[in-house]
Amino acid sequence: LLKYPMSKLHGPAVYTQPERYYNFSKIAEECLSIEADLYCFSVYCSNYQFYKQLSTRLKKLDGKPILVGGVFPSINPDFFLADSPADLVFRGEADNVIVRLVEALGSGMYFDLPNVSYWNESGTIAHNPITSHVEDLDSLPFYDKNLFGNSSSSLMISSSRGCVNDCAYCS
Repeated sequence: LLKYPMSKLHGPAVYTQPERYYNFSKIAEECLSIEADLYCFSVYCSNYQFYKQLSTRLKKLDGKPILVGGVFPSINPDFFLADSPADLVFRGEADNVIVRLVEALGSGMYFDLPNVSYWNESGTIAHNPITSHVEDLDSLPFYDKNLFGNSSSSLMISSSRGCVNDCAYCS
């Protein structure tokens, strides 16, 4: 798990020209050193250029599948499949499906899983129905806090499901 948080402290260029602030060669090397079978990105409008530059580099260097999810891909999956190296888009909530999706990627049998958008055999984009909405959030286990390293320089807290903001301009 790599974390490169975006910061408004750098000004708006960090969103439009992230190459001025991030060394994508170094980040890609770090990703490749993990020897992942799949690259996953949570994308929203402000980190789209970061995602696109890193995923394009990873696809050229490694060719492994790229899965995107989050607000922006959920709203416009066709854009991600046509305008970026994404192989699959996961729309909506992933809690009840993501493990099955990752397992199915190995066999290529993800075509019947809910919430997935992909290029089908006829070369068009297919959208499976969104059916994984979680009504009872208490039914979900707590995440494993050991997956995220501690840092004395930052603390990220979200006390709600989804984004805590109500921005008129988002996605």
